[in-house]
Amino acid sequence: MALTDDQLERYARHIVLKEIGGAGQARLLSADVAVVGAAGSAARPSSISPRRAWARFG
Repeated sequence: MALTDDQLERYARHIVLKEIGGAGQARLLSADVAVVGAAGSAARPSSISPRRAWARFG
């Protein structure tokens, strides 16, 4: 998965870390998230991408 120019600019700080790099950031972008807890609202995998969840709650 190639990162767009916007993604490169946004995630540049992650990419320069040797522990993450470009390949690690691509894996993070393609990851799925499951929400655990909060009774019935977490009984199914979240349909919100990690980026959108962070934008909402971060």
